[in-house]
Amino acid sequence: MKKYLIMIASSLLILVGCSDAYTNIKDKNQSIVKIGDTQITKGSIYKDLMANYGSYFVLGDATEKILDLEVETTEEMNKLVEDQINQYKSSYGDSWETIIKMYGHKDEEALKSSIIYAEKLKELTKKYIYDNYQTLVSLYNPKQAIVLTFSDTDSANAALVELKNGVNPAEVGTAYNSTTSGEPQIVTTESNFTSEVKAILNTASSNDDFAVIPSADGTLTYVIKVVDTDVENIKAQIVDEFVTYSKISDEADKFYFNKHKFKIYDKDLYDAFTSNYSGYLTK
Repeated sequence: MKKYLIMIASSLLILVGCSDAYTNIKDKNQSIVKIGDTQITKGSIYKDLMANYGSYFVLGDATEKILDLEVETTEEMNKLVEDQINQYKSSYGDSWETIIKMYGHKDEEALKSSIIYAEKLKELTKKYIYDNYQTLVSLYNPKQAIVLTFSDTDSANAALVELKNGVNPAEVGTAYNSTTSGEPQIVTTESNFTSEVKAILNTASSNDDFAVIPSADGTLTYVIKVVDTDVENIKAQIVDEFVTYSKISDEADKFYFNKHKFKIYDKDLYDAFTSNYSGYLTK
């Protein structure tokens, strides 16, 4: 199948390049390409392209339409794009035009559109999070906490003394070679910490002092403190954290596809979508 698809792709290029190609064939059973003894019909190309690539491209096009309906392109977004483009130009210099095409963009305007698309997609996920905030908070139990990570217990205990004396956690982290910054961060049930650390974070309050938690295998020692558990007080930070969760962004996409009653009327494309993106189809 892979070789056949490559043949189809190559055949499409041949159609573009040959001066004697007849590209106005309407009969799906008529051959439009012949390679040696193998003939490929218009219908077979359409079916295979729809089955293997159609759902991906339609998903992208439909997402773009939904973004236009749900998310406004703001001046802030446009400024972000201009700043990024100027930074890229400064970095790549005379290679800029080559770099654009290397990453699959026709020109600078196409790249700008791609950046805007990504920003609007992120804003769409944020919109979903704000609209479903309490449900997501109950599910992921977010808190703001300080987590310092040390490779030996002596460093962790020395750091604990400094912290209890009121020294800034970020400075303590640097002084004792913590592999985490010591800056307050949002932690949730999805955070990449050991079960021992998660157990403390899930039950601790902001009134609790710094605690030293060794990992089960003894390779790391954590010093942690919950800073804030008020999910309204740290709402913006929690939303920024949730945006990075692919599970939530997938849920958001499916919600808006269903909201706008996304339907497919082509049988081959519908079958491909059912296989790859069934949650996006309107129930």
